[in-house]
Formats: sequence, C-alpha cells, structure tokens
Amino acid sequence: MKMKAKLIFTYLCLPLVATIIGLSIHDTYAEKSRGTVSSKTNLETNIIGNHYTNDLINSDHKERTTSTINGITYLTDLAGNKITGFVYEPNNYLEGYNGEGKWNYYKDGLIASSYTGLVNTQGENYYYVKAGQLDFSYSGLIKFNNNVYRVVDGKVDIKTQGLYYVDNQWYYFNNGVVDWNYSNLILYNGGWYYVHNGKIDWAYSTLAQVDGKGTWYKVTNGIIDWKYTGLSEYYGGWYYIENGSLRWNYNGLVYHYGTWYYVKNGQIDWNYSNLIYFNGNWYFVNNGFINWNVNTLAQVNGVGDWYKVTNGMIDWKYTGLSEYYGGWYYIENGKLNWNYNSLVYYQGIWYAIDNGQITWNHKGLVYFNGGYFYVENSQVNFNYNGVVNYFGRDYKVVNGVARVPRIADYMDSVAQSLSSDTQFLILVDRNTHTVGIYNGTKYDWNNWAKWSCTVGKASTPTVTGLFKVGTKGRYFNTGTRGRCWYFTQIYGNYLFHSVIYDRSSSPVKIIDGSMGVSASHGCVRLSIDHAKWIYDNIPKGTTVYIY
Repeated sequence: MKMKAKLIFTYLCLPLVATIIGLSIHDTYAEKSRGTVSSKTNLETNIIGNHYTNDLINSDHKERTTSTINGITYLTDLAGNKITGFVYEPNNYLEGYNGEGKWNYYKDGLIASSYTGLVNTQGENYYYVKAGQLDFSYSGLIKFNNNVYRVVDGKVDIKTQGLYYVDNQWYYFNNGVVDWNYSNLILYNGGWYYVHNGKIDWAYSTLAQVDGKGTWYKVTNGIIDWKYTGLSEYYGGWYYIENGSLRWNYNGLVYHYGTWYYVKNGQIDWNYSNLIYFNGNWYFVNNGFINWNVNTLAQVNGVGDWYKVTNGMIDWKYTGLSEYYGGWYYIENGKLNWNYNSLVYYQGIWYAIDNGQITWNHKGLVYFNGGYFYVENSQVNFNYNGVVNYFGRDYKVVNGVARVPRIADYMDSVAQSLSSDTQFLILVDRNTHTVGIYNGTKYDWNNWAKWSCTVGKASTPTVTGLFKVGTKGRYFNTGTRGRCWYFTQIYGNYLFHSVIYDRSSSPVKIIDGSMGVSASHGCVRLSIDHAKWIYDNIPKGTTVYIY
C-alpha cells in the first residue's frame, strides 16, 4: 500500500536502524511519515535526494550525509559511519508530500539491491525487502532460512494465528510465523485437523487429543475420521476406536485385518488368555488374540467347568479324550465329565477312565456297553486270558473280554464258581425244588433251563454236595407196581429219573406225578421229558451240585 503522509523536506537522511533477521522475513505497512527539517550538508549530486525518516518505522532522527571512499559513495552519518537501515527517498517534493517515495534498504552505506528477505527494525516489526527496497505491495508466505512467515502488505502480520493455506499446503501460524514445533488437533471450518510439526500432513495417521488432554481421536490422513470403528496403533499399543474416538470402557473382541483381538478397557490385553463369549459362541483368546490353531482345555475365568477348545473355539460336538499338560481327560459334548468311569476308544486303543481322566494305574475289569473288559495300566489288554476277581466274584477272561453270564437268581450266581469236566453243569436247589441246567465253563456258566422237581422227604432226604454223573439206564422198577424211566446216576442210589409210571412197556400211565415237593426216597424226580433230556444230553462226568 502507498504511504500517504505529509512530509517536510530535509537535506539530511534520517534512516531507520535495521538488522537482517536470520530465520525470518519481515514485512511493513507503508505508514505516513513524520520527519524533521535540517540543513543539507555535503550532498553528492542526486544519489540520495531528499531523505525522511518515519517514526512508525524508526524514530531515530539522526542526520545523514554521504562519504566517498576509494571512489565509492556511501551513505553515512555525520561521523562518517556507514549506514545500515531504511531510508525514505522521494524523487521530488510532490512525492515526498504524497508519500509516494521509496523506502530503500541500506547495508553498510549502500543500497542492498541484491538482498531480498526480511529485515527487523529496532522495534518488533519485520519487513519484506525485495532487491533492496521495502515492498508494501507483497502479501503472502515467505520461506526464508528454514522457516515460513505470513506477510501482509510488506509486513509480517504478528497477529496471524491458526491455519492458512498457501502453495497447496495448510500451515499453522503462531504470531505470524509457522510453528514447526506445534502438533495438535485444530478445529477449522467445522472440521478437526491434525497439525503435525507445523502443517497438516495429509499422509499422517495417529491418535491425538485436543491440547493434550481429554478424549483421544482417530486421525486418518490428517483429519479426525468420525466413521472409523476398529483398532488403531499408537506408540506400540493398540486401542479400540468407535466412531472416531477411543472408547476406554470397551471389553470384548475386535476384528482387525484377519485376526480377532481381545480388548480390555479400550486396548488390546496381550497377557489375556481366557474363554470369551461373543455373538453366540465361545472363543479361546490366547495372549490377546484368537489363535485358530490352538487346541486345549480351558475354563471361563479360571474357574468351573473345563471345555474342549478345537481350532480356537469350544467344540460342543466333541466326545473323547483330550490331552492337557501331560494329563488325559474325558470330554463329553465339549465339556470334561469328571463323573465318567468306563472305557474310551482313542487312536486304536481302549483306555480306562477313572473320574474323568486316565490314571495309568487301573488294573482289573471295567464295564462298558454291556460287557466287562480286562484293563492293565489303564489300557484294555486283548491278549489276556485268565480269571479275574471283580467285586468278590471271579470271571473268566478270554482275549481281554470277561465271559459274564446273565445272572437272574441265586442259583445262577452259585453256578459261576463251579467247575465241570464237561461243558454242562447241573444244580439242584432242595428248598425251591428246582433243577438248573448250565452250559459253558467256570465263571462263564449260562443257564440253559430251570425245571421243577421233587426231592427226598424229610425221612429220606436228597444227598447234598458235589457229585459227578455216573451210569444211565432206560428204566427201573420201584415198589410193587411202579416204574421210573430214564435214570441218570448222581451218587450211589441217588438218581435223576421220571415221575413214577405203571409197569407198562411204555410210559403212559402215571402212578405218582407229584412235582415241586419233598416226597421221594432221596432221588430227584422230573417230568419224563426233562428226565429223558438229561439221559440223552448230559455226558458222564458232568458235575452235579446239590444244596
């Protein structure tokens, strides 16, 4: 802008004392001049012309003159010292009066025509000099000595504060100069921008607060990203952002670039390992994230039930064994069953489970799926053949499997401990008047038939003890008119035979058919069909036990 000031001519130059500012550029407003009049001394032709000072630039009203040294004319003070500063130089009275003259910048007595930059007067004003002349027409940013200043009408505007857009870049100014140390969030035209080291860095992404306090915000490409929800890294920590701001009260899982992370109080907890319920499923977090390769057992918060984790989540369909820190446990429908006591098949081997785990010291029979199996060191031994006592009772084991007969009553139980030289065994219970026929071997007798019978009366009781089947016969006569058919010797004259028929050539007419009572002379009477079955099928040497 032009200086409009009423000037009074003088023949002395009264320049402003000025100093070049190393890292700054100064501008000046053309202000009205106020000068004083002195007599002209030693004026060298028209090099200097009329000179005036301006109190608004510098109020130092010292007289100026010229001095010629080695053929070069310098602007000096009356003592001959070379002048450095601004000198107002109108070409005539009219220019001087109208303020249309030029302010030249002198350096060591000469106009600094090669200098373009900022000059600082003795005051606080900074002015823009172009080719040695103060340029009031310039407004803009000046990059000078690694800094940027905002110049308005030739003068640095020290009131400049905030964001300004120059040369396709937004800068943050503080007192007219870019503050390269400034990093903060700035509200501008309704948007929040992040100034990083004095300017908006559109490639910069970070977390930031306003004035270093309060809420943290997600900055993406230099501006708060209100649409962002997810994780964001900041100085090695990872934080949960929801709608652009950090949410410290969030606890749960967050998906980020192919991985699910556990967030506790707003940030990833890398020390966290636990089961987490999320969207209807239970997941295992291992060291802060879901590891889909993890297969283990785990509890919720370290207490209560144990669950089977397969590929990072509870496997509710799993039933079988699972290893955990060297121990093996029985899992049923995804949960450890501490009450299970039986066998489990795993990778080709049957294992015995005691209270939900393999003890490795179990030996004996184990019941599973209707049968009993022989276990040694908690594994079924299918090569074992022998006799095993189980809860006070002996069982025959063949190839690891116990031959367990169906025991329906006391007679069946008594039979198991008996042996026979044949595959048959006969028992007689005098109290219940019952004959039992068994097939098998010791500890593996299976009842084939139970029949009602008649045993000896009190005066002639049936003998008791262990006996072996002896001779056999088609019939024998008894009394004066009776005949007994199909007899089998038990011991001495104690026989199995039919009820008493008459002495016809074939058993047709029964004389005494009493059954289920104690009425014989000591023999065991049966129906003719049952007597004949023993006669036809029970071999000699078969054990008979009467009790």
